[in-house]
Formats: sequence, C-alpha cells, structure tokens
Amino acid sequence: MVTDSNMMNELSQQRKEIANTDNEIDTEQSSDSEMGEVYNILFISLDIVNSTQYKVHNEDDWLIHITKIFEKIKEKIALKIAQAVLWRVIGDEIIFIVKVNDIETLKVHTKSVFGIIQELNFEIPEMLSRKSYEVEVGVQGALWIASVMDETKKSKLSNPPCGNVFIKYTNEGNNPIATVFEFMGNDIDTGFRIKKFTQKGRLVISFELACLLSEDTVNNGYLHIITYKRMKGVWENKLYPIIWYHNDKNCDDSTDKATTAKSFMESFNFDEACENELVHEFYENIQGKNVAIDKTMFQNTFDALSRIQKERRNEKKIEDIKSVMKTSSKTRIEIDAYGTVKLQLSAICYDANKKEILIMKRSDSVEANSGKWEFGHVLADGRKRNKECIIQGYSKKYNIDIELIMDKDRKDEQPEPLFLYQYEKSNDCNRGVTVLAKVVKSENIKLSTLEYSAHKWIKEDDIEELSDEECVDDLKISLRRAFETFRK
Repeated sequence: MVTDSNMMNELSQQRKEIANTDNEIDTEQSSDSEMGEVYNILFISLDIVNSTQYKVHNEDDWLIHITKIFEKIKEKIALKIAQAVLWRVIGDEIIFIVKVNDIETLKVHTKSVFGIIQELNFEIPEMLSRKSYEVEVGVQGALWIASVMDETKKSKLSNPPCGNVFIKYTNEGNNPIATVFEFMGNDIDTGFRIKKFTQKGRLVISFELACLLSEDTVNNGYLHIITYKRMKGVWENKLYPIIWYHNDKNCDDSTDKATTAKSFMESFNFDEACENELVHEFYENIQGKNVAIDKTMFQNTFDALSRIQKERRNEKKIEDIKSVMKTSSKTRIEIDAYGTVKLQLSAICYDANKKEILIMKRSDSVEANSGKWEFGHVLADGRKRNKECIIQGYSKKYNIDIELIMDKDRKDEQPEPLFLYQYEKSNDCNRGVTVLAKVVKSENIKLSTLEYSAHKWIKEDDIEELSDEECVDDLKISLRRAFETFRK
C-alpha cells in the first residue's frame, strides 16, 4: 500500500508538472502572438490663435478664411512632411502624426514644423478679410513624441510595455464612420498638457523630444527652457520643463523666403514681458530672480536636460525610444477611418528641346520603392480637376512648370493616360495613373530631401543603362512608350 501510495503521489506530481509546462507554453505562445508592433510617433499640433475673436468680429466670412488657413496648413505639411497623416481636428486645432525611425528625421521634421509656423504667421494677414476691427490671428504649435504599441491588428488587448497604444473602436449599425482610431497613454496625455504653454509663432516641445534633439550640439542653441510647471497627472505633479524650439536660421532651404532671421531673444516684442505672463516668467528665470530654481537650469539646456533625466530617472525611457527607432519597420501608420481610395497622378515630363525625360530617385528613408527611380507624383484632389492637380502639384512640389498632353477628342477634356499602375508594398496610396507632359520651365528643380535623393534627365538611348533593380516596376517600359509617343 505504501508503494501504491508513493506511486500515486509521484503520478500526481508529474501531472502537475506537465500541466504547469503546458500553461507556460500557452502563455509564451499567447504573449508572442498578442504582442503588437511598437513604433515612435511624432505628434504635430497646430492651433489657430485668436480664432474665436476673429469669428465674433467677422460673422459674414469667418468660415471661408479659417478654412483657408486649415487648407494652407495641410498643404504645407504635405509638402514638407509627406509621410504625415491627419489624425484629428478639434475646434481650431489640427493634429498630424508621423512615424519616425531615426533621430535625423526627427530633427528635420521639428525644423520643418517651426518653419511652417513662421511662414503661416507671415502669410495669414494677407489671407484674412480687412475690417475696421483688427484681430491678430496666427498659428502656434506643439510637438511631442511617444513610443506606441499598435493594437489595431490584434484580436485581444494587452498592456503595452511602452505605456501608450494605438487602438481602434468600431461603431455598430449603419454609422457612416465605421472605425475611430485613437491614441491613449501617459505620453499622449502629456503632449496635450504642454500645448497650453505655447503662443503665436512659438513651438513648444516635450521633454523627451528635447532630449533626443539635444544629442546634436547644433540643436542645443534652438532649445530654450522657458520655465517649469506642474501639470496634472504628469511626473506625479512634479515640475516639468516648458521648452520652446526656435531656429534662427532659414527653416526651409527650398523657399526663397527667410522664415526667420531673428535670434530667440530678438524675437520678443519690446513690451512682451509686460503683457505676457509666461514671457515675464522666462525673463525673471534667466536673470536669476527665481529663488526656487537655479538660473543654470535655464541658461544651459543640455546640462539641464541631462540633470533632469537623472533626477527624474528618465534615462531608460530615452534609451527605449532610441531602441524602438532601431527595431521598428518603415510601414507608414494607417489611420483611414473611411476607407477612402487615394489616387496618385504621375506625369512623365519631357523636354522637347533636349529630347530628355525627367526621373527622380526615391530616398532610402521612404517605405515604398526606396532608392528607386520614378517620375514623381502628386495626389488627386476631389475638389480640383486632374489637370489642375497635376500642373499646380508639380509646380509646388518640384518647382517645374509643365503643359499636359490632353485628350481633346472627348467632351470631358482630360490628361491623356499612358498607364495605370499599382504596387503592393505599402499601406500608403499605392495606385495611380501616368500621363504625359511637356516641360515649359525647369531651371531650378527642387526636391524634398526626405522623399528624394536625386534627379536626372535621361535620353532615349540611355534607357538600357538603367538596371531593373534600381527602377520602379515597368519604368523602362514607360520611358520607351513615352519617347515613342512624343516622337509622333
């Protein structure tokens, strides 16, 4: 009986060990299958300043002009940060998101957003109606970065190791908006908190973004700690640095306008410290009048950020963000609640005098067809005719004036299509139509360095010198067909 009892106990123990092993296997498999991709998102918030006052004093036409400002914002973002996606519009605030995979791109995007703010504040007065009551309308901005786990492609939710999630909610019934996309987490909340500490012409950035930018010594001169504030739910209500980014160089090399030439201190109005509480606080801080915080925490940004990292124990978080940059894929974040089909309009630009066609090489940093030659493209706009979209788009995007080959046999006169195309390598717009165009003016072609790395003109006899590996699909076929058509 003793032997039988011992045997029963041993079998029972074995069953427990087997059960525990099965549970461990199930847990590991479940964890692997449920873990979503983590990537870094840069949030771009642009807000129209004094829009409420403007609406009150311009009841007849405020909608037209405020809408124009939003359209101008979207146009500039699309031109300078092509990968950015519109996330939401809240009242007079518009927010874009863009995935970032390296610090260099982060630096370029920050510089671009600041440049956009300066350009808009220069252009807006000419866009608004002139009335006896002048309202100082402008744009202010905020930038923050967050490592985010993508929960949208998972059937079961799990707590994100990075503390932030990208999630979707699906409406039931016949609601026309089938899906709502949302970001949740502490870093997203913090971004919305710091927005209140910016103003017209200024760009406030999050602590984490400032730390990443400060690793390049050039950027330290662009980062200014204005003050420290306690914000609900942020850092357990401990003091948080309010940091403004100000680049006193020409913020966009592709424009003839110098968006700003003033240093940070010169950018303030002479009486701004008297009229603005935040600016007044900044002046007192840099002069050492804040007895609670040493003035060195305002005068040397790099040292101040380093000290804060250590004392707030945020060093690991900064390293985690950099680690995500090294491991995340280049897939553009997909946030299309309506399932709208977008269409690329691509023009083959032919110089009739030189008998050459323009081709452009995609940057290695873009996701689709990186490092390959193409003809360029713009997106179709449902409010404009295709001809207008292409001519205006190529002029703005590439600084080239073209004349389209039109199908004049049809009553609905449209650009004559050469090819339809589609590729399967991206969540981005991946289908389009190719048309023919003659070059009118092309003395100074300008390409976004984020989207393209080079351009060149190619003759018909040089087509075979291009290898198939360095071209988008069927580029050489398109070139031959285009040259043949232009000869006729």
